[in-house]
Parts: sequence; structure tokens; C-alpha cells
Amino acid sequence: MIGVISSIFCSLFLNVDYNDGTIRNKIIAGHKRTAIYFSNLIINTIASILLCLSYILANIVIGIPLIGTLTIPLGKVLLILFGSMLTVVALCSIFTMISMLIQSKAIAPVVCIVAMFLSIAFLSEVQRILDQPKYWYDGTLNTTSYVDGAEREVLEFIYNALPAGQEMQYSRRNIENINEMCLYSAGITVVTSVVGMFFFQKKQIR
Repeated sequence: MIGVISSIFCSLFLNVDYNDGTIRNKIIAGHKRTAIYFSNLIINTIASILLCLSYILANIVIGIPLIGTLTIPLGKVLLILFGSMLTVVALCSIFTMISMLIQSKAIAPVVCIVAMFLSIAFLSEVQRILDQPKYWYDGTLNTTSYVDGAEREVLEFIYNALPAGQEMQYSRRNIENINEMCLYSAGITVVTSVVGMFFFQKKQIR
């Protein structure tokens, strides 16, 4: 659920700055818009990662005594952790872009939160479709719900590319497509940062 938490934190944090006139005052004081934008992105990312680490720490402190130690290799755990952190950075980049371009304190959080929930709902359905077995238990072909060919490739691309789909796969300890997911996360971060910075440079700050 870090995506939901990040959407709330990033949007509220940045729109408080807008509402209090902090961003406008920084520009008047001579700070470059590029520095303002990326400093906010860095703060959002650090805060979200700290939230993730606090959750992990709570699991270690409480979970290990009650449930036991890890049942999967440490290397796999580290890969999941690394991929998860890249996904968090991508999410923060998206929410920072939205929050820096929508100045309204009421609208930006709604857009971020609703977009995240819709993304989770949509990717949950994609996951359900992809999980359908190709063959039934008796060996007959599943022609009713199993998708194949180009349609499956599109669904797999969406599932791997969108941060909500990546989160779902990491939560299932699935690192089969981790290289692709990491590349998609890096691409989303770069694209949203460039787009957000471009439009923020031209934005009239009230």
C-alpha cells in the first residue's frame, strides 16, 4: 500500500507549500525552478522510502519472533527490496509531477489518490486474467478465460510497466521480470521528471 500512502503524502506536502506561498516565495528569492522541483522530488522520495523501511523494520522486529525467519534466499529478498525501492521512486516522481502542476490544494490530492486506487483496481483485474491456467485440472485447454498471443503480451507489458503491477509482483515474491520492471521504473522516473520540470518552468505561480 506504499503507493496509496505516497500519493497522500506527496500531494498534501507539496500543496501545503503552494497554499502557504512557499514555492512562490522561493522563486521570488531567486531559487531556480529546477532546484525547487527536484528538491521536492527528493524529499518525497526519501520520506516514502523511510516509510517502507519502517514497515520492514516492524516486520523484522515483530514478524520474526512470531512467525520465524525468512524461507526464501537472502539474494532474492535483496532483489525484491531493490526493485521495490525503484518502484517507490517512480511513484514519487509521478505524484510530484501531478502535485507540482496542479496548484489547487483540493484537486491535486484527489487526483493522486484516485489515480492510485484506479491503478490498483485495474492491475488487480489484469493480474486475475494473467493468473488463469492454460489447462484445466483434467488436462483440457482453458478456452474460456485463458488469454494468449498479442493480447497476453499487451497485458504482461501493462502489468510489468505500471508501478501498481510491479508492487503486486514484488508482494508475491515474483522477480521473474525484475529486469524489465526496473527499466520501466527508471523510464517512468525520467519521463515524468522531464515532463513535470518542463511544464513547471512555464507555470504561473499564484
